[in-house]
Amino acid sequence: MNSAPGLKASHVVKDKNDWDGVIFTVVFLDTRDKQMGDGVNIAKIAGDQEWTLWKKTIKMPEKAYSFKILVAMGNASGTMLVDDVAAKALSPEEVAKL
Repeated sequence: MNSAPGLKASHVVKDKNDWDGVIFTVVFLDTRDKQMGDGVNIAKIAGDQEWTLWKKTIKMPEKAYSFKILVAMGNASGTMLVDDVAAKALSPEEVAKL
């Protein structure tokens, strides 16, 4: 059993494109649920990766209404495990402490 949140990959063999393999990305949406821009990449994984807590502070774009967290494995073989993915809103004071 996993005791740490995050991602783990085993024997991930990706195809030739950058977006192949394991990806962890945040995508922002407008009021019509249309994607704004390309999103923010947090992790791209191929090969083997022990349990790793990936985190990143991201400023939500001004016109964004919501967001999606995408954790996927595409055009690849192997195993991906995901545990305890979360988003947390930070106050300006908390961001200043980072």
